[in-house]
Amino acid sequence: MKELTITREAREAREARETRETRESRESTLKSNWKNLWYFQAYFFYPPILLGLAINAALELGGQYLTWTLPLGVVIWGFVEYIMHRWIFHQPERGQWWRLLPWAHRTHHKHPREISLIFAPVWFSLPISILIWLALSLIIGNRQIAVLILIGIWVGYLWYEFVHYTAHCRQPKTRLMRYLKTYHLLHHHTSASIWFGVTSPVVDRLFGTYKGLPKSRK
Repeated sequence: MKELTITREAREAREARETRETRESRESTLKSNWKNLWYFQAYFFYPPILLGLAINAALELGGQYLTWTLPLGVVIWGFVEYIMHRWIFHQPERGQWWRLLPWAHRTHHKHPREISLIFAPVWFSLPISILIWLALSLIIGNRQIAVLILIGIWVGYLWYEFVHYTAHCRQPKTRLMRYLKTYHLLHHHTSASIWFGVTSPVVDRLFGTYKGLPKSRK
């Protein structure tokens, strides 16, 4: 009887421990999921603003402006993406404040699957967006047209974030996404001096930093 009591107590203790470990594991997973969700903040922050600004600008200017300003913004993003990647992220770490971006990008190359180094936080992307909008407003002379072009840039940016995340953390099923994943990983693991484009190889071709993918990797 004593042995049965000890066995029952041991079983109950083991079940209690397993229940506690399961609960702690679930809590840890939940915290991890919420933490990872935070890195996708741009997808929660920008779309409502994007939609509101687009409606306001279209009502003021006319919907016909959407047909060329949004595509133009997407094209401009391709150049912004390339310029920042090649001439800012891959520059030497000079000075005090200047070293942050090159350092962060080099750390990303060392730990490419670290999600906190894949996504740009809103506090970083929003000021750049404002600067781009101000520059466009000065060049074009119309703030609402500049807003519509900026929306196209945001669309390109959100596409970039998705492609970048997919390249490092997902197994894409479409041919396009497999190609872009391979293209970016070649930049990481074969040569960091070429293949700067993430969402497209077009700007690489224009600036002479394109190299065809090995046939076995297409």
